[in-house]
Amino acid sequence: MRARSSHSTSMSSKSSMDLYVLGSGPSTSVPSIRCLVTNPNCPVCPEAHANPNSRNRRGNPSLLVKHQGFHILIDCGKTFRESFLRCCVPSEIPPLVDAVVLTHSHADACFGLDDLRDIQRRAPSSGLAVLPVHCSRQTGRDITTQFSYLFPDHTSTKLPSTVLWTSKLQQVHFNDTGVTSFAIQGSSLTFQALPVWHGADYIAHGFEFGHEIGRRIVYISDVSRLTVETQAHLLDGPPIDVMFLDALHVSQSHPTHMSLPEALQCLERIQPRKAYLVGSIDYSMHQAQLVQRRAACGIDVELAFDGLHIHVDERATDASS
Repeated sequence: MRARSSHSTSMSSKSSMDLYVLGSGPSTSVPSIRCLVTNPNCPVCPEAHANPNSRNRRGNPSLLVKHQGFHILIDCGKTFRESFLRCCVPSEIPPLVDAVVLTHSHADACFGLDDLRDIQRRAPSSGLAVLPVHCSRQTGRDITTQFSYLFPDHTSTKLPSTVLWTSKLQQVHFNDTGVTSFAIQGSSLTFQALPVWHGADYIAHGFEFGHEIGRRIVYISDVSRLTVETQAHLLDGPPIDVMFLDALHVSQSHPTHMSLPEALQCLERIQPRKAYLVGSIDYSMHQAQLVQRRAACGIDVELAFDGLHIHVDERATDASS
């Protein structure tokens, strides 16, 4: 993966995690087709369209987590294939994915499920190995409806008329409500599901992980407001080492996403050691606003971008950092 920027939380380690931001933009992604068609004077989308290396070129939020050769993909939205190829170094073999974790069932989180067939491991005999998809029960029901051919009814006695070449997936559910821990199949890793409001009547999930290396890493990509239980959980225990948080607009409020001021207020309450904002439209404007505001809020925060690589070392047992 392309390591355009890195962040290390310790000088020496026995183990570590690598985080690769595959996508850091909104659901429409950037450049926006509508903006290119209707607003040629936009300072963001034409530049992102013309410059393949622009930090304004932003896919749907997605994070790849690597630990001891095991790869966990958080979300695979509409732009997943493009983002995955863009963030891979051409001279290196792209990694195969061992497990998937979904935040929710909207298109920007799951419409790349069928593209997973290209990065699944193969079974020792033949065909694709089953790829576990960890999600809430509600998300599981939704994606079964949306992708019935990926999640066929195994109780049916009717034989399929056509054999399809598709990704081979198996849902693994965690509880819909409450902060809950779940094991990532095929690994020794444990995640915690964090319910958050994604609008007034929809629950999405963020995740906490990193306990295997003595770290608290939190990823919340689609949120308008933290639930009471999730906020209490984030405030409990040692400080969060790395936190990803949704921030759609610089100032304008939105019914299903935090704005930049709302995200900064949330970070002031949580006080993570390092924070990255995702889901944003305009890299330059957001980053300029952050420079002005982060000193006042006292948080080390910056805007994530597609291709960002964050290396997190294992916490030393005798260290306080």
